[in-house]
Amino acid sequence: MPIDPENCEFFDPDEVPTVTNLIDDLNSSISTGVNSQGEGEEDRMGYNLTRLAPHVAFFRESFLLPLLKDVRLSVQKKKAKEASSMDF
Repeated sequence: MPIDPENCEFFDPDEVPTVTNLIDDLNSSISTGVNSQGEGEEDRMGYNLTRLAPHVAFFRESFLLPLLKDVRLSVQKKKAKEASSMDF
């Protein structure tokens, strides 16, 4: 479970989703006719129908996207360095 370090004092381990909660959420979405069939890959993921969705979104926004930006920047810098150091 991702924890926001700026608000860690408010984290309550008893309030995190359990597997049973997630199964209940998925079963509830099935019984009400809600499905996860959408356009993008994210829409096809079942977690977006559960109480896990905000936690996944937080993890994506606070960790994965900044990591992706850093990797892309690193690759761009490496390519620029290789291009500028070519000897003929």
